[in-house]
Amino acid sequence: MGTVHCTQGHHGLYCGSDKPDLSQRVLLSPELIDAPIMSSGSDMKLARASRASMIRGALRGLQMLKGFDAAVSLITKVDKNVGPYLLIPHRMWGEISLGDPANVVVTFSHDSRYANEPFVAIYQWLEELSPDARVADEVFCAFEREWSSPQKWHAFFESRIRRHVANLRGLAGTHRQKAEHFESTTAGIEAVLT
Repeated sequence: MGTVHCTQGHHGLYCGSDKPDLSQRVLLSPELIDAPIMSSGSDMKLARASRASMIRGALRGLQMLKGFDAAVSLITKVDKNVGPYLLIPHRMWGEISLGDPANVVVTFSHDSRYANEPFVAIYQWLEELSPDARVADEVFCAFEREWSSPQKWHAFFESRIRRHVANLRGLAGTHRQKAEHFESTTAGIEAVLT
């Protein structure tokens, strides 16, 4: 099982900062996942049940990634009346790493389909799979309930990791070709000079 940390905002992620303060990260326990989830804003309130369920499903899906670790920009708080709770930040970002937190494999910060459009909600991580935000509330709530499945999120996260592997293989092949060209050119120059 992988670990998931809350980073207390998007600046605690490598995709949000050059040198995030890892000491601010909080390990996400099963109890913390089950804690109330609050929406941030001028009037903090409990997140809609379907949205909270979707966030919990995503967090559990991240925990299911064997061999990988993850961090999300959720903020952990403690209230004397409520106890511990999770606060949805203004930018809901995340990243999956391998081994070292700096070895980021996949990030969820900006929509790859648009230039510099940061994610503000977890459903945006799904990019083309997410409905248009202008759909009717009942349709959107049904979508959130559908995506409250940790298994569905786990499969989604694995597909993003596999996509990254394919990109890395392509880059490795390109760099090998360039290296072979440089070796050949270097050998040719040395042969002429001797």
